[in-house]
Amino acid sequence: MIPPPVGDTVPARADGSWRLTGTTACVSGPTLKLAADAGILVWWTSAEDEAQWSIDVPRAGCYSVRLNLACDASAAGNKFELTVGSSRLEGQVPATGTWYDQRELVFGDIALSEGKQTVVLRAAGPIRGALFDLRAVALVPRVAAGAK
Repeated sequence: MIPPPVGDTVPARADGSWRLTGTTACVSGPTLKLAADAGILVWWTSAEDEAQWSIDVPRAGCYSVRLNLACDASAAGNKFELTVGSSRLEGQVPATGTWYDQRELVFGDIALSEGKQTVVLRAAGPIRGALFDLRAVALVPRVAAGAK
């Protein structure tokens, strides 16, 4: 699948999830950059940096938040926040090994309302070193117990 142009609404996948990548993010702030050759957001060193994506949620529900990221041990422990509309999830960034060791990690659940919304990812406070190198944010629908 070819990603939509930056700033366009990122379509949901067939399973109802979203994969929000560095290549489809609207990036702002003094240091955050896209390493285009790798499709990774890098140099996330300012608390003013943020990445945004537009999504259109067909049905309100609970979604698992997964980040595919790399973080060197020297920068581990910084906090981030992900907001979608009025919902917010905060997480603490663990070390993945080095800046080259990408891992997909689950950080919890977030409630999404129906309709067009902006997903915003930013630091939740001052950054020591760098927040992380980010390949993608995945929002995956949670299946209710007993649902088929």
